[in-house]
Amino acid sequence: MRKLLPILLLGIILLGCEQGLQPVAGFQGTVTLPSDSSGVVIWPDSLEGAVVTFAATRSLDPKNLSFQQIIQNFLGFSQPLDTTRHTQEYFLQALPTPYSYVAGVVATTVPITQLLGQPVDSLSAHPEYFKVLGLYGYKPNSLVPFGLINVKEGEVTENINFDTDYDFEVEF
Repeated sequence: MRKLLPILLLGIILLGCEQGLQPVAGFQGTVTLPSDSSGVVIWPDSLEGAVVTFAATRSLDPKNLSFQQIIQNFLGFSQPLDTTRHTQEYFLQALPTPYSYVAGVVATTVPITQLLGQPVDSLSAHPEYFKVLGLYGYKPNSLVPFGLINVKEGEVTENINFDTDYDFEVEF
């Protein structure tokens, strides 16, 4: 009987899983931080860290894009970027279409750990905590100033890459 117990438990667990493991959907790419001619990243002392972050575009108005809109539609962020590496990979899990996403690399002027768990209204009241270093598909003076990311069921959208700039300016 003891030999059958592990097999019986495994069978119960498998029966309890209706769909089993599902493929993860999301998007991935690389982040390239500015560096000097030898490839060494010169990270500004005014910035504490950076992440790749994304927001749903369903209720964003690209003609009147504001920091408040993005914070209210904020969905998630990557692991903190290594601010000593010139180029690095990232991955973000995201729901598949009908959602489209806008993504960017955002640095913080306060430690990222200090921002975790803060309510949205508190974060939106402090835009000075954030510095955008780049947006995916950024097209200044365009009707839609950012690229849209679409994710298909069970697939990972690749090549969502960011070349960042410490002097990147976006109107919010």
